[in-house]
Amino acid sequence: MQFRFTSWNIHGKKRVEGQLGLLQHIAADLVALPEVTANAYDELVASKRFAWSAFSLDLRPPHTHEGQGRRLGCAVFGQPPFRLRKHFLLDHVPLPERAIVVEVDSPSGPLTICSFHAPPGVNWKERKPQALMALAEWLATHSGRTLVGMDANAPKTDHPDIMQSQWWWKEEALLLGSQALHHLDDALRLWLAVHPFEAERLYALKPQGPLAISYDRGKKHSIPCRYDFIYVTSDFTVAHVDYLYHEAIEAGSDHALVVADLYLGNIHTSSANKYNDEG
Repeated sequence: MQFRFTSWNIHGKKRVEGQLGLLQHIAADLVALPEVTANAYDELVASKRFAWSAFSLDLRPPHTHEGQGRRLGCAVFGQPPFRLRKHFLLDHVPLPERAIVVEVDSPSGPLTICSFHAPPGVNWKERKPQALMALAEWLATHSGRTLVGMDANAPKTDHPDIMQSQWWWKEEALLLGSQALHHLDDALRLWLAVHPFEAERLYALKPQGPLAISYDRGKKHSIPCRYDFIYVTSDFTVAHVDYLYHEAIEAGSDHALVVADLYLGNIHTSSANKYNDEG
């Protein structure tokens, strides 16, 4: 089966009319949203765009004396033929509301989806590498078909040669680097590996990276980077990956919407362009 999976940090908005419009246009089957307020989640549910959803702040609400940073959760939304089975938090992750795991059934069997938002190191200090390490360790022990949509707030440099990528904290490489603890792969790098002409063109344009722009961390001067990722187990074949940065900015976010068209199970060439004609 072929389906579309997206991951998008919608910037913790209280109102999401603009973001909802882009989500409707993309028409994904599964959506991971790594930074969502309760108001935004309620508005997305009320839109009835999705058949089901799961929200981390329903499982771990913010406590009375906690700041605004604890009022940002992660969500997963889905459509048939995917059916929600159960969802839970990774409780050993610092700020556990920033890592929700959803188990679903599909015509090709069960699969797991994780929506994850790394705490920014500038605010949360050591909790950031602790969270990244906790997710990497969980992925290393988890078995089965798995998709992860994340805002990792890393790396410092997303180099075409992953061995030359640079990190803010050494633990980031254990989730995103060439020697990661787990068995999942970056969907964009998988796609580039089987599209050498596109890869060569990209590397010529950006020999130091990033491979795509998903966020601009510059204050006075622009510093484009790739902080947002879709990771997949080897059960999936990546048909296409796109980083919709400018469209996402226009919709009111500060992060790109990452779109991956994936195959699970048998691949039928005749359906390879099912989504590509949508622009």
